[in-house]
Amino acid sequence: MPAWIGAVVFDFDPLPGCRIEVSHIIETLASAGITKTPIVLSPGKKHQGGVHLYLRDPGRDWDIKLPAFNLPNLKHIDVRRGNYVLLPPSTINGQEYQWYDDGQEAWALGTVELAEVPAQWLVPAKAGSLEAFTAGADLEAAIEKLAQKCRPCDADFVQQALIGHWPEKQVDGIDRSGAEYRLARICQEAGLSPSETAVVVQFSAVHQAKFGERRDEQERLESVVEAAFQARTGKQPAPQVPVGKIWSADELAKAELPEPSWLLPGLLPAQGLTVLAGRPKVGKYWLALDIALSLAAGREVLGLRPPAEAPTLYIALEDNPRRLKNRLEMARLPAPRDGLITTTFPGMPRALEELDKLIPRYGLKLIVVDTWGRFRPARRGKSSDIYAQDYQEISAFKQLLDTHGVAGLLVHHLNQAKDVEHWTDRILGTTGLIGGPDTLLALSRAPQGAVLRAIGRDVPEAEWAVKFEGYRWRMLGSAETVLLSEARKQVLEALHLLNGGTPQEVADYTGKPPGTVRRLLAHLHRDGQVVKVKGRYYPVEGLIIKHQGNVVEVNFTQLNPTRGEDDTNDNN
Repeated sequence: MPAWIGAVVFDFDPLPGCRIEVSHIIETLASAGITKTPIVLSPGKKHQGGVHLYLRDPGRDWDIKLPAFNLPNLKHIDVRRGNYVLLPPSTINGQEYQWYDDGQEAWALGTVELAEVPAQWLVPAKAGSLEAFTAGADLEAAIEKLAQKCRPCDADFVQQALIGHWPEKQVDGIDRSGAEYRLARICQEAGLSPSETAVVVQFSAVHQAKFGERRDEQERLESVVEAAFQARTGKQPAPQVPVGKIWSADELAKAELPEPSWLLPGLLPAQGLTVLAGRPKVGKYWLALDIALSLAAGREVLGLRPPAEAPTLYIALEDNPRRLKNRLEMARLPAPRDGLITTTFPGMPRALEELDKLIPRYGLKLIVVDTWGRFRPARRGKSSDIYAQDYQEISAFKQLLDTHGVAGLLVHHLNQAKDVEHWTDRILGTTGLIGGPDTLLALSRAPQGAVLRAIGRDVPEAEWAVKFEGYRWRMLGSAETVLLSEARKQVLEALHLLNGGTPQEVADYTGKPPGTVRRLLAHLHRDGQVVKVKGRYYPVEGLIIKHQGNVVEVNFTQLNPTRGEDDTNDNN
């Protein structure tokens, strides 16, 4: 874009896979007093759906500070002053940039006059603040200090950030904005001062690649360094937590306190963090997607009806749009307007910054992350630090949810352990990950059927039998009642057909694990439905009766148990 045009460009970037409607931008402009100005529509995979808005540059005496725009699908706005912008008919990936056309004329430079930047968007320029911020900092000395003090695991990234090539696409999963922030954090951790950090970031390859000679680099540089130092040094004052009300036990016992609120009654609280874990391919992803979209539509899920509709965001980091569309059709799931889905999202910690903006923008009540392994930061440091990392990462996400008063559902995995003290010990990770969430759910399959287990601060421990049909999960009732009843029928049927048998014989006949069969036979024996004679079990009905405390032989030659010989010593 030639400098003589004298324009400032507002680059409206959409959320991944979304499009910003020009009509929404025009409405926003009208509310600020702008009726018409040149507008360009962006093409290409990354830029598709973006909009470039051209206004007259107010001059070097003014900086631009935009208000918060409540535009659907808006990710962020870049303000471009004094550097390149592609104009129609430029192309990217074979597709052309186009001037917006309202059906009467194209809103193009030379056809439509540049509108003035609204006065409410302008603030006086801070003369020389960039120079003052980096004053006294020696670039070479700062880089040398950084090279000596940064951690070995960060050395390659630091060199890439300082002198590497930074194209517009991501490098090793991190984009240029994220790389700037990470470089500033590493500088701070290495002991560099704010001015030393500023000068390192300012002259780094990643900063120059993105901003070059842009006049708004001043504000960006200051915010990058400020964010890095506030995050680590406690520059922001620690929150003052007051002493809460001190209750007497008697007073608390008599108090009338509000009941917890729910997204799904008795299963998913309306605030706090829930983890849904399961083995690969068990069906937890179907359940998570069903919960997200059914809650957004206010429809029943798992046989539970939500109290109200709840806008949701489903972050599907292991799926793509085509596969998700197929799942919606296969399961006949609702497609509500408030059920938001994305397959691309930054990992932590940047993810928390994005969610902090998205939650109020869309009024979100539930955020589903599929999966936690793709969402959390990459592992670092010694294995002895993993507990602390698990707890810190979970706590950071939970704190965001609690701050906004919303719920989160993390999809995670179960390990292969079998001999565990409690089912929660099968959730993959350390006790730091298990102890941080408010609620734990686990979905598992067994020979007798599938089970959904739950435990939490407001959720009493429970196990439900569930069934996967029509690509949706449905609760059948208490696992002990439903699964045991069905399994008992199968064992009793086997005993009738075998004319009695040992646990191993029944296991071979039914295909159930021997341990499961032994437990079922013990339940049946306790309830008086079978008798045990010399290690073999027999159905009671019509075969054996009790008489004066002894097992009495009946005239049934296939069984022929010995009178009174019952090695259980219970006289049954």
